[in-house]
Amino acid sequence: MKYNIAITTKTGEEVDLHFGQADVFSVYSVDSATGEYSLAEKREVLEEDFMPDEEGSPNPKCSACHEERVEYISNLLHDCAYLLVGKIGPKPHRILLRNGVNALEVPYLSIDAAIAKLNEYVNRQKRAGE
Repeated sequence: MKYNIAITTKTGEEVDLHFGQADVFSVYSVDSATGEYSLAEKREVLEEDFMPDEEGSPNPKCSACHEERVEYISNLLHDCAYLLVGKIGPKPHRILLRNGVNALEVPYLSIDAAIAKLNEYVNRQKRAGE
């Protein structure tokens, strides 16, 4: 079985960004049977696509804008079963989960280690459900 995951990364080598700091999400395709993965694409948060202020600029400080941004990101990652982040707050975590994206904190793990750990979890869950 193949599944998609998204990762917040600044370096491209480790999970090193807080959810709220990420403007780009690296999306990987993972084969659960073999553990092999590949970078499928990078998805960018286009700030103009959500809740501009009176001057037309996004205002990420207001809570309505923040919720709008999280909803936007959950739509951007609609085909990703998991989002690996350095850190995420409880409210964005709930919004993402409600929209089918399970965010997991794996701060400063290498991308290789984070995907391997996630794939072990996915396979354990699959075996438990059989």
